[in-house]
Amino acid sequence: MKRFLFVPAIVCACVITLSFNVVSLVRPDLYFTKGNEISFKLTSENGALSYSEYKIKEVTQKGNRTNIYGYDNRSDDQHKSTFSYRLNFHHDSINWSEDALNYLKCPVVYSSNFLPPVLITDSLVFPYAMKVSDTLPPASASETIKYSGTENVRTIEFVHRKVTGKDSIPYNSHKVLAYRVECRCTMTTITDYGPLGKIPTELKYDFTEWFTPSLGVIKTLSKTATGESTRLILFTK
Repeated sequence: MKRFLFVPAIVCACVITLSFNVVSLVRPDLYFTKGNEISFKLTSENGALSYSEYKIKEVTQKGNRTNIYGYDNRSDDQHKSTFSYRLNFHHDSINWSEDALNYLKCPVVYSSNFLPPVLITDSLVFPYAMKVSDTLPPASASETIKYSGTENVRTIEFVHRKVTGKDSIPYNSHKVLAYRVECRCTMTTITDYGPLGKIPTELKYDFTEWFTPSLGVIKTLSKTATGESTRLILFTK
């Protein structure tokens, strides 16, 4: 829509105001620029609070695709630093995307005792012009690390992704309208101890993301048999 510059401004304003399905003129990349920070509040199943701060470290351009690399810096309820995980996003004129690997919490720096990790990922795609009832592509990611004769493989898979509605989500001192994207998620870990055998673990849960074309994913909800955990955007700077 941004290319139709000959349309009178007043018409553009009316279209954007009246239809949430129109592609927003403000995109998440406005906030995902080098040096910027995006902060979230995390609430675990037992009600414990912690915080997540996205720190954007590098933005590169390749053709019509922009790649964004950063850190997810975690802290406890007293804002004391705990862990840092790697983040990757990318976007073009049609979609905003984030690596499924972001949800495996892969460390920024691996232990020197490990061989170089093997990281494989798809993207969780969010079309700017999505509509309620749209089906979105599945995604998966895996991390393989080897150390002291042991191989550890972690995988995550997002399936049956569907836009199921729109909700008002708190952001700063107001609310924004976001698309609700629901799916089924499976996280698996297989630890191979060689002659001692393999030990698999699996966790299945319902996963919901709230996406707005102007800010990206601003809230997530993970629901297991034992409870719920959430991530909610606080502010951008």
